[in-house]
Amino acid sequence: MFKPKLLSLLIATSLLTACSGSDDKDDTTQIPEPTPPTEYAHNVTGQVSYIGAIAGANVCVDLNQDLSCSEGEPSTTTDTDGKYQIDWKSETEKPNYYLLANWIDTAPSSARSALAMSSAAANTSATTGGMNIVALPDHAGHINALTNIEFSRYRKMIEADLTPQQVIEFRAKLKSLYATGFKQVEADLFSLSPEITLQPTFIDTLLLHDYLLNLTNERTVEILAAIEVLIAAFEAFENLILGYGFGTDAYLQTNPVAVTNKVENTLVSFGYMEAPVDDKAMNSVDWDNVYSSMHNQAGELHVLSIQTVRNSHFITLDYGVDEQSLTGVISGKVAMLIEKTSQEDTETECWNEPMQKWINSTRNDQGYVSKEPIIEGNLLKTVYAGTDVEIQMNFQKYQNSAADWQDLLVNLPADLKLAPLSWPSQIYRMDIKQTDDVLCRNEAPIKHETDVATASQMYSKLLVQLFWSYAYPDGYIQDTPNKFTLLDSFGQPEAQYEWGISTSPSNEQLLTITQIVEDPIEREMVSSHYYLVSPYLLTEVELNKAFDTSVNKQFYRFTYDSSFSNTLYNHFKSLTTQP
Repeated sequence: MFKPKLLSLLIATSLLTACSGSDDKDDTTQIPEPTPPTEYAHNVTGQVSYIGAIAGANVCVDLNQDLSCSEGEPSTTTDTDGKYQIDWKSETEKPNYYLLANWIDTAPSSARSALAMSSAAANTSATTGGMNIVALPDHAGHINALTNIEFSRYRKMIEADLTPQQVIEFRAKLKSLYATGFKQVEADLFSLSPEITLQPTFIDTLLLHDYLLNLTNERTVEILAAIEVLIAAFEAFENLILGYGFGTDAYLQTNPVAVTNKVENTLVSFGYMEAPVDDKAMNSVDWDNVYSSMHNQAGELHVLSIQTVRNSHFITLDYGVDEQSLTGVISGKVAMLIEKTSQEDTETECWNEPMQKWINSTRNDQGYVSKEPIIEGNLLKTVYAGTDVEIQMNFQKYQNSAADWQDLLVNLPADLKLAPLSWPSQIYRMDIKQTDDVLCRNEAPIKHETDVATASQMYSKLLVQLFWSYAYPDGYIQDTPNKFTLLDSFGQPEAQYEWGISTSPSNEQLLTITQIVEDPIEREMVSSHYYLVSPYLLTEVELNKAFDTSVNKQFYRFTYDSSFSNTLYNHFKSLTTQP
């Protein structure tokens, strides 16, 4: 039996006394509503750097967002380290604004002048004889080369009438791409130290990016095109500059045709520019090649898929019988690949929304008739087996001796060492789009009994008991109602999971359990687990989410003559290293 502490009793007694008092009359005194402040105090502290710290720069809070420091807008001057602080008051609690820094460079022939002038021009905010760079307000006061580049892309997003959510998504993708392109840590990307901006590699990359930005802006309206071209073709540009022998700035001032051609070929390979129709249109021979490698009666598949995340490259090579593949990750000299071989067939069925039932596409007794593929130009339209969800496959064809293929081949990750291979005479790159989510399950579904009747009654302890019984009851910690951490044998955190309830394509409640992984490379190797929720039962399902590979320019998928699969298989096996 627990005994109340004396201090707790004294506090409780004093509160009771204060509440009751000695007067029996009710206290009807009205407490006045607090008066909202008429002014709000604001403070911005940060640093201005471009090629080194910028001392003596004028910094202002551009409240009217006209990309100029207007009279009356809060402003200050940077110290010798480029640091500044601005304090001001306004009638708005959370004002919208840009941060601007402008200065006159005392070394007019320096790289800094050339860079700042070109970037300022891109933002249409250059001052006569000076430099002007910009930052959005969520970079902790940092104003530098990369905040300036991001701002120019942000303006493109606004001009494109993107929704606020789309802007958030684009900025996140932009940050990841620029971290890769400029070889910086993503979390610290916009807080560049002056020392980093003085490094020759950073200056050369910035020069090259500014040049590519102008070239791509003349050829496409795609917001991410310049940085995607920089990443994809960086090694080729680097070799061109080294071959010139007089540095990046001097080389680019010659307006090199080789760089322009490289940019255009890369934009074509990314689908941002159209190639000549007579060279790229798929004909009957091409479609025969594709069908023999992907849609043949033997069920064989001959496809190479490559996806790059940071400096790691995930590959999947399908090299024959369906479900037989080589998959893994290659990074630098490390190549870890495993083989997936054909297993005993499991009858699978998928939810068909128009028919409102589960369909096994290998059976013909359910009233389901598979749609015949439709060819429109270079586009092949079909459906996900057992459903009416459209699959669109867009093909680009290449000849192995053509310049556009050689350029694309050079753009492929160097770690994969694919350039020296003798490729087939015709290669086909494909982008695939699945237009909607598809829900599938075993025809004999795997089910788990529970003690809850509805999804709203689901709880973490039940999930641990069902799927991690070894961790129950002492081998896990519940972090939040929908998040828990499994512990190792030493009681240390081993893996963290979160779960949620949503509506499935079959309009049933869907439980999703996902491991929380911070590292973007490891995240690519983690899959969620899905269960349909019914009274006192969970049924295992697969949720194949809608996707469009064309939006990821670091993703490649090729098909080719089936005989080339053996060459690729032996090549990747030769790269495999021991863990």
